[in-house]
Amino acid sequence: WPQVAVLAAYLAAGLAFLVRGARALDALALGEDAAAALGVAVERAGPRVFLAASLVAAASVAAAGLVGFV
Repeated sequence: WPQVAVLAAYLAAGLAFLVRGARALDALALGEDAAAALGVAVERAGPRVFLAASLVAAASVAAAGLVGFV
């Protein structure tokens, strides 16, 4: 169970950041120009969302192991 606690901590941190940045992520889905017009700091939002999504994916793969798709 200690591994589950570590996984939960990483997932909670990454998911909390992604939920907090959901507005910026939705605006970025419209394109960089539209997001900038809506007041999103595109230069900062993109890398932050990328890092948070990478953290969630890395924690999931570390816990579950590699899954092979054929």
